[in-house]
Amino acid sequence: MRHAFLLAVVLVSPVERTAMSRSDAAADLRTWWSVLWEVHPEPDANIERDDLERAFRATLDTLPEHLTPEMVYSRLARLSALLGDSHTTIRPPGGTSPRLPIVVHEGRAFLNRPYGPLPAGAEVRRIGGHPVEQLFDWGRPHIAAELPSGVDEGLPLLVPAALRAFGRRNNLVEVRANHESMSAPYEPTPEPKEFALSGYWLEGDIAMLRVRTMSGIFEIESYDRWLAAFFQEVANRSARGLVIDLRDNRGGSTLVGELVLMYVAEEPFRMFGEKRWKVSRRMQASLEGQGFVDYEQASPGEVLVQVPALREPPPHPLRFHGPVAFLIGPQTLSSAMMTANAVEDFGLGLLVGRPTSTPPNYFGEVYSFRLPRTGLEATFSTARFVRANGDASDPNAVQPDRLVPFGPQSLSDERDWDLRTALHALRGQ
Repeated sequence: MRHAFLLAVVLVSPVERTAMSRSDAAADLRTWWSVLWEVHPEPDANIERDDLERAFRATLDTLPEHLTPEMVYSRLARLSALLGDSHTTIRPPGGTSPRLPIVVHEGRAFLNRPYGPLPAGAEVRRIGGHPVEQLFDWGRPHIAAELPSGVDEGLPLLVPAALRAFGRRNNLVEVRANHESMSAPYEPTPEPKEFALSGYWLEGDIAMLRVRTMSGIFEIESYDRWLAAFFQEVANRSARGLVIDLRDNRGGSTLVGELVLMYVAEEPFRMFGEKRWKVSRRMQASLEGQGFVDYEQASPGEVLVQVPALREPPPHPLRFHGPVAFLIGPQTLSSAMMTANAVEDFGLGLLVGRPTSTPPNYFGEVYSFRLPRTGLEATFSTARFVRANGDASDPNAVQPDRLVPFGPQSLSDERDWDLRTALHALRGQ
């Protein structure tokens, strides 16, 4: 059976911004509750079941006579957040993208790249006429996260939903930069699309591999071909060191992370210590014919337990034997975080940057579908993972070996301090 971190999606009608009755909203809440207990391995892992049931009942009992999808979203998102599982959540009507290029640190928001005339490192004070603090206060209870840093990482994604909740007073992003107030039109556009993998050469014959996504579970061959070409060039140029950038990677398939590590790992490793995968007819139907034979043949309600053995990296003609540094941070998520955890637990390289915003002991393997009345997209974890070294009691996120503190100046001076730190470390090796 393949070990992979995947996304199964079942889509129905899109969200409409129309009023609905209390009975329709209640029907979707009951559907959500039923599916939660059908597919999730442990909904009450982080909250007492009685408390969760009381919260669900209170949500039902306080529904007004007429609601909009946004109102149903807010109630369901708050309920989902009680689980403390970043993969079990509700997407707001209208989605979360495109997003402003901002990061949150200690409750304050900063641009992490230029936004029109506004410089990177500027502190964002108001969006759409509302103080950022007001938008964030609204957003926090809606974000499902294992750690407080996970809430901060998710806040920028909910700015559009917060503005829909409050109504825009203007169409501006207002910031403070260099002791001056500045503003620009609020017109977030999608980030430039970059291929999943990209390679660069840095000073001193150090190669850099940027891994932006690990999605495309059924296209692993394309990742393999690209990586083979990249590491062939690394070998041809006799690279003195290698940097692998996982900082802006929301995950996808653990198969991709494992493939990347096979090009650099000298010691045995595994991507997780244990996986407890809840079997459900819904997930079985979504995976039909995709090669997950053990899961498809298991009985609904059963929990498949997988404890992978350490994998010895086989001989590889293109394996890089020099020093390797991995860049990580709060946006190193899901399978990318699991890849960083394998590096951490088995000493496969140097981790540089900031801690991840999710811990390796967490839930994943997502099932997703749209609720029939509102069209809201709900996602549910179907598996529980134990970190790569098998220590299920460790609550911590992946920690860097070389911590690079966050600061607005590190954003505004256009110097990548994580990368500079990694390069300094590699030269020392």
